Amino acid sequence: MEENNKLNREQIEYIQNLVAEKFTKLVRKQSSDKKIDGKHLSELIEEELKNVMKEMGVEESCANLSVICNESNNNEETINKDEIHVNVQIKPND
Repeated sequence: MEENNKLNREQIEYIQNLVAEKFTKLVRKQSSDKKIDGKHLSELIEEELKNVMKEMGVEESCANLSVICNESNNNEETINKDEIHVNVQIKPND
């Protein structure tokens, strides 16, 4: 597959939805007695984002990726509800 050097909005939404679906399933599979480490989850998601982009033929250098899963988006209330929030940003480079 030929590599692209630009990402369009549809591609970004597709990548985000695909990764969100995959990791929602992963998190739900975790047993309730296991804690999910936000840093490890962020690294897994970022790696998967890069893999999806590569499969789509999109060069990694054409976007800045940011995955946040820490105390800034998972406060005590979130944790007490047994939730985990992950913010994923894909910003195309000009």
